[in-house]
Amino acid sequence: MSLVFPGQPLSSSVEKNDGVYIDSNGVPRASLVGIFKHNSMHVPKLRANAPTENSIVLGTVLRLNSQQATIAIQVVDNIPLPHGEDYTGVIRSQDVRATEKDKIKIADCFRGGDIVAGQVATLAATTSERDASSFVRNANGRQYNSSNTLYLLPSDQSEFARHDKQHRLLELALGGLYPVPAVVESILSPDPDRPKAILDLGAGSGLWCIQMALKFTHCEVVGVDLVANASRAMPPNCRFEFDDINLGLPHFHNKFDLVHSRAIVNGINDFEKYIEDVVACLKPGGIAILVEGDWRPYREDKITPYPPAGLGVPNGSWWARICFEAFERMKKRGSSIDGGDEIEKGLRHPLIRDSQTDSLF
Repeated sequence: MSLVFPGQPLSSSVEKNDGVYIDSNGVPRASLVGIFKHNSMHVPKLRANAPTENSIVLGTVLRLNSQQATIAIQVVDNIPLPHGEDYTGVIRSQDVRATEKDKIKIADCFRGGDIVAGQVATLAATTSERDASSFVRNANGRQYNSSNTLYLLPSDQSEFARHDKQHRLLELALGGLYPVPAVVESILSPDPDRPKAILDLGAGSGLWCIQMALKFTHCEVVGVDLVANASRAMPPNCRFEFDDINLGLPHFHNKFDLVHSRAIVNGINDFEKYIEDVVACLKPGGIAILVEGDWRPYREDKITPYPPAGLGVPNGSWWARICFEAFERMKKRGSSIDGGDEIEKGLRHPLIRDSQTDSLF
């Protein structure tokens, strides 16, 4: 009896079954993480606990960058997880070895699809300011993320305070944490046969995540950001992950009842791919709530934009010119800064059944 992984060759006497396939060379191979026992595959009924500090875990490398490898944890303390219920882990350059950490290049240590084993050092990637420092760089007295060159705004406590103000503004404008409350609350209502989960892409200061976790205590709430706010105490059903959405979200596909994001398109390099990921992260019957701003200042009628000054238009606005230049510069750098215009047109995707938009001034 032994633990096997997808693709691992098995005994030649094993026949094809639910956990076994035969490759092109006639070699039986495992198609699941499970226990190989008496010529058959078996996934134990015992349910694995969530990883804790010092847990021994096994997982598959999903993606890599220079600083970290993201893995899908599939086995916790020798108990395989049910298919599709993996946890996400991160291996950072400083986790590979204790000395000369600055010389480590994660991409040279792993390849996508590698199966890795390790011991959980800490869960503090979601709560510790010490670990958050691994994802920032300092410049001109401020902290910035160190992994996404498109997103130029800071990632420090002063910026998180601004996020909190923005959160309060949107809360007042929407009349709460989310629009269409009857729909959202119906989707997130407790169901003993179907655990509910919420994903916030670009969690910022984390205030929306925390308030949602407190309101929906039966839901798992996951916030993702380039640099998540590591200074806030979080409810037990809430966690933050440090990640770049541009790298893709395959480990989150088909896992969430609500996907939420606000004011993040300036850091997105491919808007269509981002929408594909948002939709793929939803379970059937789930809802996506995307909130983006319009960079153009409008006249009092809330319909007519002010023309930018200095471009041959009489009575132009210099504030509109500043916004115009910033917008054009971001577009030239590869940002999907015009994603707000696309969202205003509605989410056009074959899997979206009902798309509604609204504008708030």
